[in-house]
Amino acid sequence: MLRSRLLALLLAVSTLSFAQQLYVENYTPANGLLDTRVTRIFQDQRGLLYFLSWEGVSVFDGQNFHNISEYKGESIGLVNEMIQWKGDTCYLFTFRKGAFKLINNRLIKDSLLDKIYEPTKVIATGKNKWIIIANGGLFKWDGGIPQPVLIQPDKQEIKEIDQAIYQHGYLIYFKQTEKILRILKLDNGTITSSLTGQRTEAMAGNEQSGIFVKFGGQWQQLNPNALREGQLITTALPFSVAIPRYFHTDQLYVTGDKIWIQDQSNGFLLLDTKTGFTEFYPATGTIDAGANIVFGDLANNFWISSFNKKVQKAFFTTLRKIEMPAVQQYAALQADESGQSIALVDNNAYLLENGQQRPLTESGQKTLSFYWQNKAWYQHKNWLFRNKNGEEIDLRKSPTGDSSYFHSNRFSFDSYGRLLISGSSLYLVDKDFTVYGKQLPYFADNIVTGIQNEYIAITRNAGIWQYSRKADTIMGKQIISQLSPLDPRCAIRWNLDTFCIGTRFQGIIWMVIQDGIAPPVLPMRPISVFCFS
Repeated sequence: MLRSRLLALLLAVSTLSFAQQLYVENYTPANGLLDTRVTRIFQDQRGLLYFLSWEGVSVFDGQNFHNISEYKGESIGLVNEMIQWKGDTCYLFTFRKGAFKLINNRLIKDSLLDKIYEPTKVIATGKNKWIIIANGGLFKWDGGIPQPVLIQPDKQEIKEIDQAIYQHGYLIYFKQTEKILRILKLDNGTITSSLTGQRTEAMAGNEQSGIFVKFGGQWQQLNPNALREGQLITTALPFSVAIPRYFHTDQLYVTGDKIWIQDQSNGFLLLDTKTGFTEFYPATGTIDAGANIVFGDLANNFWISSFNKKVQKAFFTTLRKIEMPAVQQYAALQADESGQSIALVDNNAYLLENGQQRPLTESGQKTLSFYWQNKAWYQHKNWLFRNKNGEEIDLRKSPTGDSSYFHSNRFSFDSYGRLLISGSSLYLVDKDFTVYGKQLPYFADNIVTGIQNEYIAITRNAGIWQYSRKADTIMGKQIISQLSPLDPRCAIRWNLDTFCIGTRFQGIIWMVIQDGIAPPVLPMRPISVFCFS
């Protein structure tokens, strides 16, 4: 079915380009990434991205990295795998230090998994059921004591699996030593088929797009109907007609309905299996043709990792580029309390005016966070901001906020010029640096000031809350509980009662809040397909 559909599309459209333009951002330890030797990229149900590496894990919230590299003062070393557990809890599997629950960036050791020697991959097989692949064996696991998977009838353990894919109750795999592709029925430990005459080198794919295997330098597809019956039958790639003759398929990466065809000498060919459209990204372009990981996140961005070099974020946008005088890469665009447009470039602040930019600061040693009261402010701790005059903002001075978690980089100001900091808490900072805090019910990327100086938080779970300062406290009330699947990422007040909201999946929308109340049916109108990360 997939083969015939793709062939018809490819013959009809040949090689076409996406209507959107691909942009690339680069991340290295200079941007906060822990280690460029990335082993896997994972995204949890909240949207946080995790870069697993030889030195630990980098957690990315879309703006900042938070690095986890130690447990009780000792390095956790190589991290090979991560899975979503229950609620917001994840499991982290290290190569030599065991497995840990990860709760609010805190590691909790799971001693029940200590018997697992050198885990390399964990695959979901059902609700709260997994297969743990390790150099010491293959195990079924449901959160309790892992049970070894044995091959019938000789009861031998399966060890040293190189790569594996789960589908329809079967595990398709090959071992590091023999390189023979086999398919194992997990409920009884029976190997139902094998391809002994071909040397298996790599695997890629999923149930929707197909499973592809590289034999002796050539990629082929496994027949999906045969797989359902526990049999291994190979067929030609259904999209081979889309691959130029000069293009050598070194590796395949499947991300949802997109297939990345990699030629390490020539670049990447990106194939959309729904439309048959392809897009070529040459090796001389912005994407590193030598990448070893390609990952698609929930916002349809692509993350490309090149071992020991860098991590790249590739994303499509229809936004028009505004040409400004050349400087280094912009880190953020903000406004100060007077409404002036400020560009943050590394450790410097620039005033943007009439197509020109004027430096406001000299280079600092810390990453510049915001520009306020004619001074540049730098973050020294999660709760502490300082300027070069020695003045500081200590969020811990407000006991009603939670300064232990990520803060957003989208700082704003109310009509009195007071600083607003958002994230897991709302902080209001007076011009004398007095701090008032209020813990939010969920993460909010920025705070919007209403016409009567009320503070509106549109949280990432699409709840809308309104706050106001009463004496020394911040009081709040809920306007609406949820606007699923809005998934907002930033908001501004457009006029008296209309707000412009940038969302992750719905583009840019308008929303009217009248008299502090959002109507049950919100008059929302999409105006763009651009989504925010």
